[in-house]
Amino acid sequence: MSGIHGNARMRVVAVVCMLLFARAAPAATPPRLVELECPKCQATHWEIDHDYRGMDGYYEPYEKRVYECPNCRHSGTGYHVLEKSPPEFFLQPHPMYPMSQADFDFWVSVLRKHFPDHPMLQKLGSGFKPNTKLPTKPGLEEAK
Repeated sequence: MSGIHGNARMRVVAVVCMLLFARAAPAATPPRLVELECPKCQATHWEIDHDYRGMDGYYEPYEKRVYECPNCRHSGTGYHVLEKSPPEFFLQPHPMYPMSQADFDFWVSVLRKHFPDHPMLQKLGSGFKPNTKLPTKPGLEEAK
């Protein structure tokens, strides 16, 4: 690739990565805060779950997953997803996934309220803070 420069190199790398990962088994996705509604009593509660849980090649929709309602103790499927945190929330700060301070603060408040002992809260402000910088486009620095 020594003869390929700038954007052309990035395109080649992107195509190679797409071909490699298209053949690989899917991996678990990052954890997300998920607000669920009980199918029996309609009470809501929060869980930390993954859109895709494992590497076995099987995706299970949230509605088919078994949860337990803290209100009525109904354990089973059929829970309705009301809201989910962005997948990049628990990855912060991540250079590829910026997040506004306002969005980060909102999801921290949800985490703090529903999971007050979560270990990420201990890292708040140091190891757990938003990457508020937008990624730069390759080649822009070279053009200056």
